[in-house]
Amino acid sequence: MVLMLVGMLVPQGAWADSSGLEKAFIGDKSYYVLRSNADWLKFRDMVDDSQGKEVNAIMDADFTITDCIARNSGVYYNGTFNGNGHTLNVNIDGGTSAEIAPFSKVKEATFRDLRVTGSVKGGQWTGGLIGRVLYEGQPNVYIERVWVSVNVTSTNSYASGFIGHGSKSITHINDCRYDGKLSSNNYKSCFIWSDSGDKRRWHRLYEKATSNGDSNFRFSYVYVGGSVFGEAWGGDENCSLCISSHNWSEMASNCKSITTQSDVVKKMNGEKAGSWHTVGSEAAPVMDTWPSAGDVNFETYDIVPGTEKGEEGLLKIPFSCDQAVKYLDVTYVNENGQTK
Repeated sequence: MVLMLVGMLVPQGAWADSSGLEKAFIGDKSYYVLRSNADWLKFRDMVDDSQGKEVNAIMDADFTITDCIARNSGVYYNGTFNGNGHTLNVNIDGGTSAEIAPFSKVKEATFRDLRVTGSVKGGQWTGGLIGRVLYEGQPNVYIERVWVSVNVTSTNSYASGFIGHGSKSITHINDCRYDGKLSSNNYKSCFIWSDSGDKRRWHRLYEKATSNGDSNFRFSYVYVGGSVFGEAWGGDENCSLCISSHNWSEMASNCKSITTQSDVVKKMNGEKAGSWHTVGSEAAPVMDTWPSAGDVNFETYDIVPGTEKGEEGLLKIPFSCDQAVKYLDVTYVNENGQTK
């Protein structure tokens, strides 16, 4: 593949609509492209107005946010949020309000290839990624290749690194890490607090968290029949390789007190080759970025043309040929119907 740089063009795979956000097609879905807090606020407003319909977004830069998605009453996020290997830095202070998180409430949702840093403060069921899952039916929530380092503070109870309240959802959490600090009056869970009847499909998770006290600080909690307990994490047909840096009794014997990061990577890659690596000195999931090889085509190679440093005003496109390329002539029709 030869990467060609062509004068300022906008491919058909990326355009702007009335929201003011650029959009891109990936596979059979369209995604809003987010590159700043201003874009995040437009995305928040679209989710508020979506009436439960799917709203997909993909990050094309690291940026900082101070507002939750789907915080308003009766609003739930439904869609795919692709971090595209970028970092979402959060600075959210919800006071004593419940369900505070970057995504306050979700329905059927997918999160992938995302790093989340910063701090979140709220009341009951505060989370580093999700506040609460819809408490109706059994919605599916997929979280893949996500690394959360958010310091989560609940002024009440139930501070969780990933999901403040899982309700009765089916959570599919694969290749994820939590290493922030959890603070609450009671119950601090690295990944989830959920009710009896939930289902978990978890593989290759690692926690290296801290807390404001070890009382009721665990890998995850499930509420069953009036009692609360930490599950025996680490080795059944539904949950494999849930690894803890702590010596918690609910962890499988070969999945607790593991702090050497190279050991974490080795264990994870032993189950799924190439799934984890070392970033700096820390074990982390290998994140996919778009476009991957299967997504590359003429229209979608450059998600937001003309924005990368050193490539302003240029469009990158893929070109495969057994001959040297001397000249490439391209025309396109812009959003105003003009041929360029």
